Amino acid sequence: SNYLTKFLGFAREGNRVYVASEGEVFTLDLQTCNLIARQKTPRNVSTEPVLYNNLLIFGSGVGELLAHVATGGVGGVKAWGFLASGAIERKPALIGSAVGAVTQSGQVFFLNAQSGDLLGRNTIYDGLATDPVSDGHLMFVAGLDQSLYAFRPDGASTAWRYRAGAPLRVQPTATADRVYCAIPNEGLMAFESGTGRVLWTTKGFQGTVVGTNHGRLLAWDGTTAALIDPTRGDIIEKATLPGAAMLKPDAFDDGKLYVVSKSGVVARFLIK
Repeated sequence: SNYLTKFLGFAREGNRVYVASEGEVFTLDLQTCNLIARQKTPRNVSTEPVLYNNLLIFGSGVGELLAHVATGGVGGVKAWGFLASGAIERKPALIGSAVGAVTQSGQVFFLNAQSGDLLGRNTIYDGLATDPVSDGHLMFVAGLDQSLYAFRPDGASTAWRYRAGAPLRVQPTATADRVYCAIPNEGLMAFESGTGRVLWTTKGFQGTVVGTNHGRLLAWDGTTAALIDPTRGDIIEKATLPGAAMLKPDAFDDGKLYVVSKSGVVARFLIK
């Protein structure tokens, strides 16, 4: 695009990848890297998109959650929009056929991802520094109001809440039955996703679980990678990676691990 373009993220569907900037969506063919389409979004957006069927769903700085039609003869038009209170700066979360979002003023709401119909709304006491995550049934929100929440999409009721002693700023991770979240002054904690029951705490480690390696959790805090026992939370092994900027597996369980360095080098490691 140009030197002033801010890219926000992408979504992949088969051999197509939709790359979103603040005002446009670029569609690329992954086999040839050819540009297939370039569409303007109905308004400037502020989050990475989530893909539901042929809809790219974004948040915006004016508080609108909107769905952009990515493919077909009417590609590039807005399918629906919902205006909330406060800017949406964190990526929405898909929970089945629902999409949930949180504004920086603390409004929590869920919509039907296809139609944009409101399913329910709730409130927390501050905004977010991390993205909401889902296990497919609930949406988990690590808030700057010093609480970890679980919300049901149908009606937006609160399933459970864990109160912390400081704002939560480390990205949480959700799996089928657990939520992992770093709690200040405590450590990385594992919660039972349905009840919020604390299963274990890894004292002194404030990181994000990025995947598994032969049944062990792989976590990253920006400088140190750690392998953690998933049943007790004990650190099995850890290594300081001073030149790494990102650890990203291509699958959560035993995926190939990509490490991006601060100088722009990408390396791939195989799980053995």
